[in-house]
Amino acid sequence: MVILTFRAPRAAAKLKKTVLRQVLGDANYETEKLVGGAGPENEEARNIVRLMKRATIGAEDYPLSKAALHHDRNAGIDIWDDEGGAPSGPARPIR
Repeated sequence: MVILTFRAPRAAAKLKKTVLRQVLGDANYETEKLVGGAGPENEEARNIVRLMKRATIGAEDYPLSKAALHHDRNAGIDIWDDEGGAPSGPARPIR
């Protein structure tokens, strides 16, 4: 999620919000499809796209949730436990 706040006079901030809505609508709200358009009239749109792309994290780089980390950490223990071994300690629920 990206949060953009526009600190400018009311008219300039309204224009930037309008451009932001246009860019998001053109991309169908998908960050992979963000483009700013060509030409000098689309400079503000390209700036907004640049800001958003710098602020977002790709799915492959997104940190794992606590549940996913717990599952990954105990994957080897679960397999070993099924073969008759015992884990080193009790499995604790994730808080």
